[in-house]
Amino acid sequence: MSPHTVIQLRKVVVKLSREGKTSREISALLSIGKTTVNNIINKFKTTGSVADRPRSGRPRKTTARVDKLIRRKSVVDVRKTAGMIAQELRDENFADVSRITVSRRLRDIGLFGRIGVKKPFISKKNRRARLQFAENHKDWTVQDWKKVLFSDESKFKLFGSDGKQYVRRPVGTRYDSKYQIPTVKHGGGGVMVWGAFSYEGVCPLVEIEGVMDRFVYKDILDKQMLPYAKDNMPHGWIFQQDRDPKHASKIVS
Repeated sequence: MSPHTVIQLRKVVVKLSREGKTSREISALLSIGKTTVNNIINKFKTTGSVADRPRSGRPRKTTARVDKLIRRKSVVDVRKTAGMIAQELRDENFADVSRITVSRRLRDIGLFGRIGVKKPFISKKNRRARLQFAENHKDWTVQDWKKVLFSDESKFKLFGSDGKQYVRRPVGTRYDSKYQIPTVKHGGGGVMVWGAFSYEGVCPLVEIEGVMDRFVYKDILDKQMLPYAKDNMPHGWIFQQDRDPKHASKIVS
């Protein structure tokens, strides 16, 4: 919590006390400890102020201008670490500060280092297409969706780094797209499988060995998907797949 916010909170405590609220009531209203409430009220009665007394000690390492610059550097590039910002400030001759000082200033304004949540990369074109799909089907009923058999392949990595990467963000913004780390599918040790599901259940999972081409895909549809659909899907069922080239190939169509 920033110093300004602390002072404002103390003023609210004093105001509520003057209005006749008890320490217990103020504690419940503001979600702070009863002892803290009593200390604030007693301090105000003694000194007539809620401000901290001047303290002796080492002078503050950064000016208000440098503090604003630290904030701006972090907001512009959320993946920039405190160490990187400190080095930039030294290189630009703005201030000779440490990583710890920069980190402290960022925490003071509510920007905390967190591991960025990952999400599959989606282009603007695909976003528009997905939005259009949602618009086209927003009035579908449960009965409509019961007729759909969804299908896709997926590759699961067996080895490799978890790729943790830190971003500095305010509390409560974990899923804000600005603070997410885009990911793309890539090679590496793993296993690829094909599967399908509907309201009625799931198809048998098929492990794919070698290259997944249109011939392999056609064979899966013939031997796995169609038999499952004939036994489980209702009349007028719909097969849903994405626009992968092998899915749209002539032999598969």
